[in-house]
Amino acid sequence: MRSWILYLHDINEAISLISEFIDDLTLEEFSHDKKTMSAVRDQIMIIGEAVNHLPNEILSEYPGIPWRDIVGMRNVLVHSYFRTDPELLFLVATERLVSLSPIIISMISKYSP
Repeated sequence: MRSWILYLHDINEAISLISEFIDDLTLEEFSHDKKTMSAVRDQIMIIGEAVNHLPNEILSEYPGIPWRDIVGMRNVLVHSYFRTDPELLFLVATERLVSLSPIIISMISKYSP
């Protein structure tokens, strides 16, 4: 069985990749770049799946993070991929994940052996 700490590393890597993919794109550029939108969508799905593997007792230590929303977004992207909203993806990629990143890094430091 895979250690849940490795899922934190997966989340951290996905956030880093999204940052690279987005770089300096505007919302309009992002909306017209299918490859980047697809890559960002895939990484957000990875983040949601990884969060789903974190123990509830760990998640409960961080009540300010919308863990259920993160998993919920993954579910929407997987099951309703045809309704993907470029503006929402861009918002998540450029704002929401920026605030999540330092928390994930802190969690990795705190829980890694």
